[in-house]
Amino acid sequence: MTPSPTQLPIIILAFANDDRRSLRNLDEEQKELRQIFKQVEKERKCKILVLPAATVQDVVQAFQEYRNQVAVFHYGGHTDEDEIFFRTIYPQKKPVKADHLAEFFALQDGLQLVFLNSCLSLQQAEKYSSGGVRTVLATNDTIGDFAARNFAKLFYTAIASGSDIQEAYQEAEKSFQLQFDEVYRGLLFNPSGELFPWKLYPDSPASWRLPMTARHLTRVPTLQLEKEFIGREDELLSLKKGLENATRGILLNGLGGVGKTRLATAYVQKYGHGYDHIAWISQTEKQLISTLALNQELADTLNIPFEKEEENLNDRFNRVLWKLQQLHGQNLLVIDNVQEEVNSKEIYEHLPASSNWKVLLTSRLELSGFESIKLDSLNPLDGFTLFRTYFKGAYDETTLKLLLEEIGYHTLSIELLARLLNKSSSYLSLPNLLEIIQQKKLKEVNLQELIWTQHNKEERSILIHLMQAFEVSKLNKDEIWMLKQFAILPPNNISTAQLGSLLIDRLEFKFIEDQFSKKRWAGKLFIIGLQGLRSFVSEILILMFMRKLGYLSKFNKTEALSKLNQILSSLATKGWLKDNDKSGFSIHRIIQQVVRYQLRIVYKDLETLSAGLMNIMLGNPSENPMRTILPWVPHVEAVITFLHKKNSFSLKWLRTLLAIFYHGRLQNYDRAKELFELNLKLTQKKYHDGFKANLGEVYLRSGDHEKALKMITSIYQKRRRKYGIKSPLVAHIQCKLAWVYYEMSDFQKAVTLAEPGLEVLTKKLGKDSGSVRKFKSELALIYQAIHQYDRALLLQEELLEYELKNYAPDHPDLAVGQANTGVSYHRLGRYKEAADSIDQAIGIVIQNYGPEHPTVINLRNFSELIEKDLKNISQSE
Repeated sequence: MTPSPTQLPIIILAFANDDRRSLRNLDEEQKELRQIFKQVEKERKCKILVLPAATVQDVVQAFQEYRNQVAVFHYGGHTDEDEIFFRTIYPQKKPVKADHLAEFFALQDGLQLVFLNSCLSLQQAEKYSSGGVRTVLATNDTIGDFAARNFAKLFYTAIASGSDIQEAYQEAEKSFQLQFDEVYRGLLFNPSGELFPWKLYPDSPASWRLPMTARHLTRVPTLQLEKEFIGREDELLSLKKGLENATRGILLNGLGGVGKTRLATAYVQKYGHGYDHIAWISQTEKQLISTLALNQELADTLNIPFEKEEENLNDRFNRVLWKLQQLHGQNLLVIDNVQEEVNSKEIYEHLPASSNWKVLLTSRLELSGFESIKLDSLNPLDGFTLFRTYFKGAYDETTLKLLLEEIGYHTLSIELLARLLNKSSSYLSLPNLLEIIQQKKLKEVNLQELIWTQHNKEERSILIHLMQAFEVSKLNKDEIWMLKQFAILPPNNISTAQLGSLLIDRLEFKFIEDQFSKKRWAGKLFIIGLQGLRSFVSEILILMFMRKLGYLSKFNKTEALSKLNQILSSLATKGWLKDNDKSGFSIHRIIQQVVRYQLRIVYKDLETLSAGLMNIMLGNPSENPMRTILPWVPHVEAVITFLHKKNSFSLKWLRTLLAIFYHGRLQNYDRAKELFELNLKLTQKKYHDGFKANLGEVYLRSGDHEKALKMITSIYQKRRRKYGIKSPLVAHIQCKLAWVYYEMSDFQKAVTLAEPGLEVLTKKLGKDSGSVRKFKSELALIYQAIHQYDRALLLQEELLEYELKNYAPDHPDLAVGQANTGVSYHRLGRYKEAADSIDQAIGIVIQNYGPEHPTVINLRNFSELIEKDLKNISQSE
């Protein structure tokens, strides 16, 4: 009999070490596998049974106790071709014969997988398989201790995330080879020459996966349901029933901070196991199209990274939605904080509507086309419970009732005020807070009027209550500065490491101040001088100067990052930030509004953040920009949108780099044009030509050749008159102008401009500079256009040699280089080399964009043409 649907599948993790042949990594393997399944077990998707020093008696007892429930039996330890070495109680006890264990397994209905993570165990696999075990994962070689531990981790991580046995094995194999290939070969005692020691038996295993385990296509938020989900049990059941019966989807509607996101999270956490795939999208940008199209996690899991040349955002959006529609099973798409645009035909008709998809939306707006569940404030009893969850001090019930009535039992307000009182009991009491809230006035009259005109009645009340709380919460200057960063950034989760990479300059500066403040008069004088210097010189320049002097090296960045953790933890304790269970911190959108209203945020506050984002946008040219830069685009947009009228050096660079990324990688020419035009409007005269040249490139890429030609020609003529033809400034714009003529099919004019321009730049900047390599690639294409394939190939081989040495193996530009080189080889009749180059390009494009992408199809068609040419040559010989 098979396990009933209400029984949890059991995974037995059995380990048996040997004192004489000790496996040093076995204990670590046990701990790490246990940790992998911790969350899955918590969500009641399976039960883990660990046998740390497994005897054969332990194994038999476990199978008997959980009769017909054991789905996976994992063994880590020693084996050979015929025996398995469990822990023995008596020295004379012999190892267990595989034949006998196979007979025992034959009695275990429901056993899906036996994983023998031990040496030379594949020869036992047939015995277990004939005994009824559907799949055996074993080894055909001796394996190293370190290798065994890491392969097991990769395999079970995939199982825990919802993959079936075949998918998990393939993912673990590729991941292991990518990360540990050299390591595991170095640890094999008697390598047989096989490429990979772990094998599945049979070749077509059972397609078993953890029952009712959804594959998360994106990161999904989590809750401590017992503590953080209070008072919405009826709405949760209504949501469950509604999604079961809805033909289109369900909208959770209500005021900001009332608990829409929390209810959606609770639903996914409690009932998400009933879906095969779950995608959670938080709309942080103005347009849902760009939010979905540029979601890096979704792109990675669907295996459709952004195409460099052919796609614009609308095409990308449609391709992402199409790929979602193709997923099997019952699936759920959650879109948090949707805007009114979802009512538009363009968006509405593209959301998944097939029978295997459910859509759950949250919004403050009432949207048509979806069944709606409206969330109101908590009832009094649940309001009391929520308050007591976060406030541990004594209180008067009458006073608390008055406070909760005053704030309308609003969920976010209750939590924040309870946290505030709990942290501030030394200077703020419940009666004091009630008195402040009852005043219903803010100290600033203008701010009160602004809220009155900008928000409806319910929102006004909530915002005023929260701002009154902000006024009485004693935040220090570091906490206030940190809140200003969160008030501008997207309200999604951001890890401490990510924040540290953005804010390290300010944190180091703060660390220096703290160190000198502990000294006596000399330290105080230094601080006074430092503060005076900061009034007209940026912290970043001061730090650069101190690093150059070698002074900053005395201070440890670890201390600065420790300070960051202290600030974040304090803000989370007080309720202003949410601590997302060690994955990072986030801020609620309403609290963002409160902070923006209460604090005057200026460029100086965001200077370090801007510089950190600028460094990310500059990036490392050898890394894949779609992985290293794309996830940060919403953060950059948030900063430059807030500071859209500022004209600082770093902001101009930030706008420029974002615009270049938009038109060069994302083909979003409209947004690139907006950013370049804003730079032109705000910039000083000396930067004017550079921004005009960038704008000219956007016109060219968007197809307006005449406008691009006119703009870039005017800059070229102006620079030539001012600097002469040997100037690098002239040569740079000359090469840009050459490419305009190439796009307009005037190839002779293009080559006449490009050759001398590239010669000047190479002498000045060196052959490996980014600009020189870019223009060399363009000149090679110009040579191809005029049939000078030998000259094109010389440039392309030089570029490809550099790229192979310096670029990541999956870098999209490496595929372009291989493809262009392949074309030149083909035109010169070097068909074998052409075939090799095109095959390399196809492999990289598949890694980035998947096997069905148009670029892959075009390259494969070209590859078939090369194969025909090779065949014709072979026949003629």
